[in-house]
Amino acid sequence: MPSSSFARFYESYFGDPYMAWHDGLDEEALLSLSGEERKEAERLLIEGMKTTDHRPAAGLAALRSPRTTELLKADLPLVHGRRCVEVGLALWRMEEYRPAMEAIIGVLRRDHDWGNRLDAARALREVRTPESEAALWKALDDREMLVRYHSAASLLEMHGIPAGIEKSHPLTIKVMTEEKKERAGAIKELRALLRESK
Repeated sequence: MPSSSFARFYESYFGDPYMAWHDGLDEEALLSLSGEERKEAERLLIEGMKTTDHRPAAGLAALRSPRTTELLKADLPLVHGRRCVEVGLALWRMEEYRPAMEAIIGVLRRDHDWGNRLDAARALREVRTPESEAALWKALDDREMLVRYHSAASLLEMHGIPAGIEKSHPLTIKVMTEEKKERAGAIKELRALLRESK
């Protein structure tokens, strides 16, 4: 009989489609697995890499499974959008693989779907390099206000300034404006704040 941890992981992966999409994998349950159950979870996630589901990459990154690194590297040039972000972030978490950083930046700069650009902006807060920071600054002029919001939040977090969980940092709200002059002022304020934080 499977453990409660395996049951939780399984439900988060194969259960109600909306909850699986909304909440993602139960990584806490996944990481508490051991022995055969951990191997079986890894097998299921590797099998899931053959689908369009973006979640297996996140699960494999959480497991820090060395045998899946090559699988993720082979997948990276073939995937797009949110899946590219998840595969890229998995590889960055596992070994700070530079092509992964470049792939996530590519999604932020060029993806036609603003939701994918938003995911990339959020992911880059973990990729603390000059290139990712430059990409986030450029994204403060994205045509979609939520991409601008999450780009500002990522910049703040990269510099150790909490963007706010229940209450957003005022500058993340200011960069959402459609008024270019006001937005330019907010970006200037953000640059000054981050210079002071160094």
